[in-house]
Amino acid sequence: MQSAYVHSMHGKPTTLSCWLCALSSPNMHDILNNIRAPYEDALRGFLKGTGEEALQRAYDLGRRAAEDGVGTLDMVKLHEEVLHTILKDSQRSEALADTVRRASQFFAESLSPYEMTHRGFQEALQTLRVRADELADMNRMLEDEISERTEVERALRESENRFRTLVETARDVIFTLSLHGRITSMNPAFEDLVGAQRTEWIGRSCVTLLHTDDTPRAIRVFQQVLRGEIPATFEARIRTNRGTYLVGEFIMAPQYQDGKIVGALGIARDITERKRASEDLRTLAQRVVVAQEEERKRISRELHDDICQRLSATKLHLEALQDKVRDKRSPLARGLVDVRRSIGATIKEVRSISANLRPATLDDLGLPTALRLLCREFSKMHDITVRVEADPLPMHTLPAQTETAVYRVTQEALSNVAKHSRAREVYVQLRRTGTSVSLTIRDNGKGFDTTKAFVRSDGTGLGLFSMRERAQLASATFDLTSVRNKGTTLKLDIPTTGP
Repeated sequence: MQSAYVHSMHGKPTTLSCWLCALSSPNMHDILNNIRAPYEDALRGFLKGTGEEALQRAYDLGRRAAEDGVGTLDMVKLHEEVLHTILKDSQRSEALADTVRRASQFFAESLSPYEMTHRGFQEALQTLRVRADELADMNRMLEDEISERTEVERALRESENRFRTLVETARDVIFTLSLHGRITSMNPAFEDLVGAQRTEWIGRSCVTLLHTDDTPRAIRVFQQVLRGEIPATFEARIRTNRGTYLVGEFIMAPQYQDGKIVGALGIARDITERKRASEDLRTLAQRVVVAQEEERKRISRELHDDICQRLSATKLHLEALQDKVRDKRSPLARGLVDVRRSIGATIKEVRSISANLRPATLDDLGLPTALRLLCREFSKMHDITVRVEADPLPMHTLPAQTETAVYRVTQEALSNVAKHSRAREVYVQLRRTGTSVSLTIRDNGKGFDTTKAFVRSDGTGLGLFSMRERAQLASATFDLTSVRNKGTTLKLDIPTTGP
């Protein structure tokens, strides 16, 4: 019964609203008259002993009265009027007390809907109070969350402002690309670098800014970025509005939105001056090496053509004097023999120094023959087996200074084998393959840690550093691998210039 009144709040006007309407309604008198007759009839039935059926009618009449907006005071008045009529008709005075008592029970049942309605309002009110407390707590939590979010948004705005300032004032070009490689944004550094307005390039393909020879590399890097990779830096030439090209160093990374790659973020730095300085340094180093080799050649020639010739002439004079001494066992004769032998050893040493400074075979017989002779002398001197495979090289296959660099690298590598590797066998191979010449030197020595080879403080890495520098000056690739107790392999790959 209670639920019928509580739920009526959702399906039709509430009892309270009905009451409010009834207070202002002129039909209240008619409503009471319509209830009076059935109420009196039900009460008389109850007093006659109809029991639960009459009480159910009392409850139904009370509910009807409540729904029609009849107040409890009106019901009291109605009950008193009906009871007065019944008592007036009663002929037994001794039964009056019992009639009043039982009529009160009936009246109480008719007021049950009012009690239920009141209880429903009380429960609803309590629910509203609890809900109000919950809403107050939620409101405080929301205020705290709003305050925290406001602080986060403020910090985010400050961070964005700092980042925007950094981007706008950066000397490097900072840019973003769409999935199709079109420029979506750039900072002002682009205008200083290229000499064009940013607005002219927004929406255009980035590859049109690059030298055509560098475009394939840039496309490969961009495809790596779209796969979620962060590739290494790469260089590309950038076309300016002046018709010239700058050398740019690029680094790119994926740009994400909601966990998906939507483009690329990149930074480009102008390294033109750095590249120019590097080329100048490279040219200077090449000139130093050329001058050094020329000086070695001059000294080698003087040692061979002048000093050796004079020593040889002196040796011949001593032999002539030795022939004139009659007593071959005299101290003078023995002294002349010792001096002649000493001069002979000196001549041999001078020739060795001359050959090391600048092997005549390199100029006269070419690189393959010079390497064979170098390896033969090394094998004799250090008792280490050296196997040589050298393809013949036509004239001008390699520039003279490049041949010298290859010879010097081989010379230094063999020297390192003798000093450090404890190898018993060395393999030297010179091969011509297509548009390049490759040099491979492999030993079966103890090996070493290549990561520390160029940074050792005891000076033992200077030979390796010298070999790498010579290779770079000759535009050759330099590769050094070594495994502990399994030996070392050095490889050069030199581009050719001849047929």
